[in-house]
Amino acid sequence: KQYIKSVLPSVFSGFLMAIGWCNEYMSFLILFSFVPLFFIEAEKNISKSVKFVLYYLAFLIFNVKTTYWIIYASFAGGVAAMLINAFFMAIILNTSFIIKNKKRLNTPLLHFYIIPLWITFEYIHLNWELAWPWLTLGNTFANNPILVQWYEYTGVLGGSLWILLVNVMIWRLFEKQLTMKIQLIKLVGVILMPILVSLILYYYNNGSQKIEVNVLVVQPNIDPYN
Repeated sequence: KQYIKSVLPSVFSGFLMAIGWCNEYMSFLILFSFVPLFFIEAEKNISKSVKFVLYYLAFLIFNVKTTYWIIYASFAGGVAAMLINAFFMAIILNTSFIIKNKKRLNTPLLHFYIIPLWITFEYIHLNWELAWPWLTLGNTFANNPILVQWYEYTGVLGGSLWILLVNVMIWRLFEKQLTMKIQLIKLVGVILMPILVSLILYYYNNGSQKIEVNVLVVQPNIDPYN
Protein backbone atom coordinates (compact mmCIF):
# COMPACT_ATOMS: atom_id res chain seq x y z
CA LYS A 1 0.00 0.00 0.00
CA GLN A 2 2.87 2.35 0.78
CA TYR A 3 4.39 1.87 -2.65
CA ILE A 4 1.00 2.36 -4.33
CA LYS A 5 0.54 5.63 -2.46
CA SER A 6 3.97 6.69 -3.71
CA VAL A 7 3.40 5.61 -7.31
CA LEU A 8 0.29 7.78 -7.58
CA PRO A 9 2.16 11.06 -6.97
CA SER A 10 4.79 9.97 -9.50
CA VAL A 11 2.18 9.25 -12.17
CA PHE A 12 0.30 12.42 -11.28
CA SER A 13 3.47 14.48 -11.65
CA GLY A 14 4.24 12.98 -15.05
CA PHE A 15 0.77 13.71 -16.39
CA LEU A 16 0.77 17.25 -14.99
CA MET A 17 3.97 17.95 -16.94
CA ALA A 18 2.64 16.28 -20.08
CA ILE A 19 -0.80 17.90 -20.06
CA GLY A 20 0.69 21.31 -19.35
CA TRP A 21 3.05 20.79 -22.27
CA CYS A 22 0.51 19.50 -24.79
CA ASN A 23 -2.42 21.81 -24.04
CA GLU A 24 -1.95 25.54 -24.42
CA TYR A 25 -4.87 26.21 -22.09
CA MET A 26 -3.38 24.00 -19.36
CA SER A 27 0.24 25.14 -19.51
CA PHE A 28 -0.07 26.56 -15.99
CA LEU A 29 -0.03 22.97 -14.68
CA ILE A 30 3.75 22.89 -15.13
CA LEU A 31 3.99 25.44 -12.30
CA PHE A 32 3.20 22.77 -9.70
CA SER A 33 4.03 19.56 -11.56
CA PHE A 34 7.18 18.94 -9.46
CA VAL A 35 5.36 19.21 -6.13
CA PRO A 36 4.24 15.54 -6.05
CA LEU A 37 7.90 14.54 -6.47
CA PHE A 38 8.79 16.64 -3.43
CA PHE A 39 6.21 14.64 -1.50
CA ILE A 40 7.94 11.43 -2.56
CA GLU A 41 11.31 12.81 -1.49
CA ALA A 42 9.92 13.71 1.93
CA GLU A 43 8.57 10.19 2.51
CA LYS A 44 10.68 8.45 5.17
CA ASN A 45 9.46 4.90 4.57
CA ILE A 46 10.72 4.53 1.01
CA SER A 47 14.28 3.56 0.08
CA LYS A 48 16.44 5.85 -2.02
CA SER A 49 16.50 3.40 -4.91
CA VAL A 50 12.70 3.17 -5.01
CA LYS A 51 12.44 6.96 -4.88
CA PHE A 52 14.74 7.21 -7.89
CA VAL A 53 12.55 4.76 -9.81
CA LEU A 54 9.51 6.90 -8.97
CA TYR A 55 11.25 10.05 -10.20
CA TYR A 56 12.19 8.20 -13.37
CA LEU A 57 8.59 7.01 -13.88
CA ALA A 58 7.29 10.58 -13.71
CA PHE A 59 9.79 11.86 -16.27
CA LEU A 60 9.28 8.84 -18.50
CA ILE A 61 5.55 9.58 -18.66
CA PHE A 62 6.40 13.19 -19.50
CA ASN A 63 8.81 12.17 -22.26
CA VAL A 64 6.59 9.49 -23.80
CA LYS A 65 3.48 11.67 -23.84
CA THR A 66 5.24 14.65 -25.41
CA THR A 67 7.71 13.03 -27.84
CA TYR A 68 6.20 9.64 -28.77
CA TRP A 69 5.92 10.82 -32.37
CA ILE A 70 9.68 10.51 -32.99
CA ILE A 71 9.29 6.73 -33.21
CA TYR A 72 7.79 7.27 -36.66
CA ALA A 73 11.22 8.44 -37.82
CA SER A 74 13.15 5.74 -35.95
CA PHE A 75 11.51 3.36 -33.52
CA ALA A 76 14.71 2.27 -31.77
CA GLY A 77 16.13 5.79 -31.76
CA GLY A 78 12.87 7.26 -30.48
CA VAL A 79 12.55 4.77 -27.64
CA ALA A 80 16.20 5.27 -26.69
CA ALA A 81 15.79 9.05 -26.69
CA MET A 82 12.77 8.92 -24.38
CA LEU A 83 14.38 6.43 -21.98
CA ILE A 84 17.70 8.28 -21.81
CA ASN A 85 16.23 11.77 -21.52
CA ALA A 86 13.95 10.67 -18.68
CA PHE A 87 16.97 9.11 -16.98
CA PHE A 88 18.93 12.36 -17.22
CA MET A 89 16.05 14.29 -15.66
CA ALA A 90 15.69 11.78 -12.83
CA ILE A 91 19.44 11.95 -12.16
CA ILE A 92 19.35 15.75 -11.85
CA LEU A 93 16.36 15.72 -9.50
CA ASN A 94 17.82 12.93 -7.39
CA THR A 95 21.19 14.69 -7.19
CA SER A 96 19.56 17.86 -5.91
CA PHE A 97 17.84 15.85 -3.17
CA ILE A 98 21.10 14.10 -2.24
CA ILE A 99 22.84 17.46 -1.83
CA LYS A 100 19.91 18.77 0.20
CA ASN A 101 19.97 15.81 2.57
CA LYS A 102 23.75 15.82 3.01
CA LYS A 103 23.74 19.47 4.05
CA ARG A 104 21.53 18.66 7.05
CA LEU A 105 20.93 22.32 7.75
CA ASN A 106 17.73 23.72 9.15
CA THR A 107 17.00 26.14 6.33
CA PRO A 108 14.18 26.33 3.78
CA LEU A 109 16.68 27.15 1.03
CA LEU A 110 17.76 23.52 0.67
CA HIS A 111 15.09 22.67 -1.90
CA PHE A 112 16.38 25.49 -4.09
CA TYR A 113 19.38 23.31 -5.02
CA ILE A 114 17.24 21.87 -7.78
CA ILE A 115 17.16 25.21 -9.63
CA PRO A 116 20.87 25.74 -10.49
CA LEU A 117 21.35 22.03 -11.13
CA TRP A 118 18.39 21.81 -13.50
CA ILE A 119 19.25 25.03 -15.35
CA THR A 120 22.83 23.81 -15.78
CA PHE A 121 21.53 20.49 -17.11
CA GLU A 122 19.26 22.22 -19.63
CA TYR A 123 22.08 24.53 -20.76
CA ILE A 124 24.37 21.55 -21.36
CA HIS A 125 21.51 19.69 -23.03
CA LEU A 126 21.24 22.56 -25.51
CA ASN A 127 24.90 22.43 -26.53
CA TRP A 128 26.43 18.95 -26.36
CA GLU A 129 26.41 16.05 -28.83
CA LEU A 130 23.39 14.44 -27.14
CA ALA A 131 21.41 17.68 -27.31
CA TRP A 132 17.67 17.27 -26.78
CA PRO A 133 16.35 20.82 -26.28
CA TRP A 134 12.73 20.01 -27.10
CA LEU A 135 11.71 19.37 -23.49
CA THR A 136 13.39 22.38 -21.92
CA LEU A 137 10.83 23.33 -19.27
CA GLY A 138 10.52 26.91 -20.47
CA ASN A 139 9.24 25.64 -23.82
CA THR A 140 5.98 24.69 -22.10
CA PHE A 141 4.71 28.19 -22.82
CA ALA A 142 5.55 28.09 -26.54
CA ASN A 143 1.84 28.28 -27.39
CA ASN A 144 1.33 31.17 -24.98
CA PRO A 145 3.90 33.74 -26.15
CA ILE A 146 1.87 36.59 -24.67
CA LEU A 147 2.79 35.27 -21.19
CA VAL A 148 6.53 35.01 -21.77
CA GLN A 149 7.60 38.07 -23.72
CA TRP A 150 10.41 38.45 -21.19
CA TYR A 151 12.13 35.45 -22.83
CA GLU A 152 13.48 38.18 -25.12
CA TYR A 153 15.89 39.03 -22.30
CA THR A 154 16.35 35.76 -20.40
CA GLY A 155 15.91 33.17 -23.11
CA VAL A 156 13.88 30.01 -22.58
CA LEU A 157 16.00 29.07 -19.55
CA GLY A 158 14.49 32.04 -17.76
CA GLY A 159 11.16 30.27 -18.12
CA SER A 160 12.64 27.09 -16.68
CA LEU A 161 13.92 29.06 -13.68
CA TRP A 162 10.46 30.59 -13.18
CA ILE A 163 8.75 27.18 -13.31
CA LEU A 164 11.15 25.60 -10.82
CA LEU A 165 11.02 28.57 -8.45
CA VAL A 166 7.22 28.47 -8.32
CA ASN A 167 7.25 24.70 -7.72
CA VAL A 168 9.67 25.05 -4.81
CA MET A 169 7.69 27.89 -3.28
CA ILE A 170 4.45 25.91 -3.49
CA TRP A 171 6.18 22.99 -1.76
CA ARG A 172 7.33 25.30 1.01
CA LEU A 173 3.68 26.15 1.60
CA PHE A 174 3.05 22.48 2.36
CA GLU A 175 6.13 22.35 4.56
CA LYS A 176 4.92 25.46 6.41
CA GLN A 177 8.44 26.81 6.64
CA LEU A 178 7.07 30.35 6.66
CA THR A 179 3.79 31.79 7.79
CA MET A 180 1.09 31.06 5.24
CA LYS A 181 0.30 34.73 4.64
CA ILE A 182 3.90 35.74 3.91
CA GLN A 183 4.51 32.73 1.70
CA LEU A 184 1.31 33.25 -0.29
CA ILE A 185 2.16 36.90 -0.91
CA LYS A 186 5.62 35.94 -2.19
CA LEU A 187 4.23 33.12 -4.33
CA VAL A 188 1.59 35.31 -5.95
CA GLY A 189 4.24 37.94 -6.61
CA VAL A 190 6.62 35.44 -8.25
CA ILE A 191 3.80 34.12 -10.46
CA LEU A 192 2.22 37.41 -11.46
CA MET A 193 5.23 39.72 -11.83
CA PRO A 194 6.73 38.02 -14.93
CA ILE A 195 3.25 37.78 -16.48
CA LEU A 196 2.57 41.48 -15.91
CA VAL A 197 5.96 42.39 -17.39
CA SER A 198 5.19 40.17 -20.36
CA LEU A 199 1.79 41.78 -20.97
CA ILE A 200 3.35 45.24 -20.85
CA LEU A 201 6.03 44.22 -23.35
CA TYR A 202 3.48 42.54 -25.61
CA TYR A 203 1.09 45.46 -25.86
CA TYR A 204 3.92 47.99 -26.06
CA ASN A 205 5.48 46.15 -29.00
CA ASN A 206 2.10 45.73 -30.70
CA GLY A 207 1.62 49.47 -30.50
CA SER A 208 4.83 50.17 -32.39
CA GLN A 209 5.14 50.48 -36.16
CA LYS A 210 4.77 47.18 -38.02
CA ILE A 211 6.87 46.20 -41.01
CA GLU A 212 5.48 43.61 -43.40
CA VAL A 213 7.86 41.02 -44.79
CA ASN A 214 7.43 38.16 -47.24
CA VAL A 215 8.69 34.82 -46.01
CA LEU A 216 9.29 31.69 -48.08
CA VAL A 217 9.82 28.35 -46.35
CA VAL A 218 11.35 25.64 -48.53
CA GLN A 219 11.70 22.00 -47.52
CA PRO A 220 13.60 19.79 -49.95
CA ASN A 221 11.92 16.56 -50.97
CA ILE A 222 14.96 14.45 -50.08
CA ASP A 223 14.98 11.39 -47.85
CA PRO A 224 17.69 12.18 -45.25
CA TYR A 225 18.22 8.45 -44.58
CA ASN A 226 19.26 7.80 -48.19
